[in-house]
Amino acid sequence: GAREEGAPRSSPAPPRRGSEAVGGTADLNKMALVNYRHRAFIRYWGEVHFAPGTWVGVEYVEEAATAQGDHDGSVQGTRYFTCPGESGGFVRPQQVIIFDEQERAASAVQAASRKLIAKRKALKERSSSVWNKLDNFTECMTIQRAQEFKSVFESAEAAAAAAAAATARADDMAVPADYDGPIISFPLSLANVVEVLEAFRERKLMHAKYVMELLRGAIDLYNGNENLVRIGLSEGQKLTVVGDLHGQIQDLFSIFTLNSLPSENNLYVFNGDFVDRGAAGVEVVITLLLFKLLLPNHVFMNRGNHESRQQNRVMGFEDEVRRKYRGATAITMLNTFQQLFDALPLATLIQEKIFVVHGGLFRQDGVTFGHVESINRKREPPIHGREFEDQIFEALLWSDPRRINGRQLSARGAGVEFGQEVTFEFLRTNRVALVVRSHECVQEGFELLHQGRLITLFSASYYCGVQTNKGAFMCVGPDLQPEIQQFYAAGLEQATWEVPENLQNRRLEEENVKMITERIVDQKPALFWQFSVLDKLKCGKLSRLDWSRSLRLVLDLDLPYLIYQPALAELEEDGLINYSKFLDRYRVEISGTMADAAQRWQEAVISKICEKLYITFGAGDLDEAFSRFDVDNDGFIQYQEFIDTLKALDVKMTNSQIYELMRGIDQDKDSKIDPREFAQRFDVIFERVQLKSAGTQRGVLSVGAELEACLLQLARAFYREMGGIEAAFRLQAQDATRLTYDQFKAVLEQINSVTLSEEEKQDIAIAVDLDNDGYIDAQEFAKAFRVRDVQQEDYRQSLGMSAESTSEAAGDTWQERVLQQISNFFYQNRHELSVLFRVMDVDNSGYISKDEFREGCSRINDMLKMPVTADDVEGIMEALDTDGDGFVSYDEFINGFKVVDRNNPNADPELANLPAGGGLRDPRAVARVSLVDGGTGSVGTRA
Repeated sequence: GAREEGAPRSSPAPPRRGSEAVGGTADLNKMALVNYRHRAFIRYWGEVHFAPGTWVGVEYVEEAATAQGDHDGSVQGTRYFTCPGESGGFVRPQQVIIFDEQERAASAVQAASRKLIAKRKALKERSSSVWNKLDNFTECMTIQRAQEFKSVFESAEAAAAAAAAATARADDMAVPADYDGPIISFPLSLANVVEVLEAFRERKLMHAKYVMELLRGAIDLYNGNENLVRIGLSEGQKLTVVGDLHGQIQDLFSIFTLNSLPSENNLYVFNGDFVDRGAAGVEVVITLLLFKLLLPNHVFMNRGNHESRQQNRVMGFEDEVRRKYRGATAITMLNTFQQLFDALPLATLIQEKIFVVHGGLFRQDGVTFGHVESINRKREPPIHGREFEDQIFEALLWSDPRRINGRQLSARGAGVEFGQEVTFEFLRTNRVALVVRSHECVQEGFELLHQGRLITLFSASYYCGVQTNKGAFMCVGPDLQPEIQQFYAAGLEQATWEVPENLQNRRLEEENVKMITERIVDQKPALFWQFSVLDKLKCGKLSRLDWSRSLRLVLDLDLPYLIYQPALAELEEDGLINYSKFLDRYRVEISGTMADAAQRWQEAVISKICEKLYITFGAGDLDEAFSRFDVDNDGFIQYQEFIDTLKALDVKMTNSQIYELMRGIDQDKDSKIDPREFAQRFDVIFERVQLKSAGTQRGVLSVGAELEACLLQLARAFYREMGGIEAAFRLQAQDATRLTYDQFKAVLEQINSVTLSEEEKQDIAIAVDLDNDGYIDAQEFAKAFRVRDVQQEDYRQSLGMSAESTSEAAGDTWQERVLQQISNFFYQNRHELSVLFRVMDVDNSGYISKDEFREGCSRINDMLKMPVTADDVEGIMEALDTDGDGFVSYDEFINGFKVVDRNNPNADPELANLPAGGGLRDPRAVARVSLVDGGTGSVGTRA
């Protein structure tokens, strides 16, 4: 039968040439365009028996003949025209225009443009969806780790708060005479508030005195509020609901520009998540509190999940406060912000019909407003609580709606995900018409769900500087007809630059790839095991499909990995993925100002491990060492024998470090170590080093071959008989920094295996006393000797390569794998370490003592299954303390760890230069959406 390609848009009309109508039969056999796309000859014009009205019979040509045709001109036994094969079709007259080359070119351009727009839209939606999944996963991991370290954080914070309690009082904080920032005075006036907003536009910081006054005034006010605030609207009043702002003050100012400042007739509800992630959380909260204190009955704030200690520790707000305010003042201010957050209401009810809450609904049916009103809210929001009250509290801040039936576990790790019937049950139970919530970044700034009975509002446009979303807010009057307005934030100075959409999408894609690679680095061992299981041919390669399935299984993230494969993994010539190369491509490295210090501590850590192993391996006595490991005397050291012996000897290596060492020694990969692999594995070498004293260069320790041989013999004896050079020196001087000639010679006399005359001892002492002051710098002398992995370095030399190039050409060494484990430890725990170090840094200087650094690492170690060793930490501390003052810069250290793509080490410079946020910088470029039927899902637009 006939196939109609589109519904008629008007009454039948003859074929058109531009806007000129022509007769139907006059255009027979002429070339035409169907739907502005497909070329065809007009073969018939008139009525047909199979459908009413006038129809046009066409013979499609070129590719359209196969794609669009479905008969040869005969339909249901009646022939209307003749054409070859199945190239014929019938369409409505308004779908046909007479062919014109210009018209066809214009149509092709339009089609290509529509295709490009659709492709970009699909890419934008996919990128945003992937980003949200990764962000939810990160949030879930943050919650889990925060719960694990909760006791550690709380005890450290309590100690820091006690130390700062006597300072940073608002009534005795002096404002310097040259202060030109915003000033507030009570009672507040609108003019005063506007002056503060203007100061924030100029990026001026409010003095801590005024911030503390404002916080304490707001706490007193909010302490008198109920959990559920009820708002009524009078004729002429309008209420605006604003979603997440996340420290993006440009979005808040854009809303005020579009919707006017709060007033008695222009009420506002700010629905949580004022802080974290954005750079201006302090200023956002101050702005909201100024209006709250100015208009206490017309401005309202609901608590969000980010108004909590747990989130602020690792999501940015605590860092922001400490960056903007110094010393004990910052600590006191942070505690006061948390007191404010504890005092905030949990939800708002507008005209008894619209329920406004940050998160969502509950894991149980039957929850009423009475339950919400009875919660003890003035505390840290509970996570995974067992009490009914705690579960309701958690859901109000964390839950999300979904297009599902019933409920399911939340991808965030807190709250629940709930479907339409859950929303309907809540509305019926509490006799309300609409739920308005925030908590999720949605592309259009708002989203209608559950037949329009639930609205998500998100007001932070270009979220985190990488998303491409709009912001939105909702207005209602006394008639409760919601109207949603979308916007892109204007810059604080009304800048008008525009980020090209393709570059904005590329930045989002780059961020997605970055977050995926971070997960890959976290799960390298598990991924390698999974890849090995699927590698049935043991060829070291997998298909793209197996690779993708493995990532989905191990990373526990349902993402389109095949789409991201070109950015994540290279294909070999046979179309497979070499999974060893793939895993080795991503690693944690240290960059920036910490690069030099990193090299020092890495060398120190490996040197310390080699020293332990040299002593354990007999310090040159091969037979004794091998028999110690070969417990069953079968001539081989089995892996378990190796592990058990090292643990028994207390070499203070972690299990993973021992495993990597075994892999390095077992060169033929037969799961056992033979005498050849074991022989002379480690030895002492002598390095000519510059010796320093009190920061002054003294010279270079350089000796002849005969004296060098003697010194090496002594060094080996020190390790074999006394446990190392420094240990031997400490027997004579507790500080082991400087030895007199007599002390140095006394050390030499304790060596049993080397006999020296008094004259030889004196000669050695004189040789190493570079400045001839009669003292030996013990620690620097000890550092002139290094224990190395002889076989490995000989292997490198046989290839004629440096250590760096051999690593890439011949695969990672056990030393490099051990260092990667340590780097991974600090990278994966960087947020927790940063929290602890910040708490210990009472004066907010960015530095902590070595004892505090050691304590912070120890606390994290105690919580983890595979910690770094105490010796690792000691080596790192010594390297970080570059000036020897006993303090280390913890921020530089922690921020120096980055996940690096070794195939693409340099970031895209074009992306790097993009502005961090904004987009369509004109705040008037907005769209309004009116829910004209009161929230049942029918949506119209207004200019």
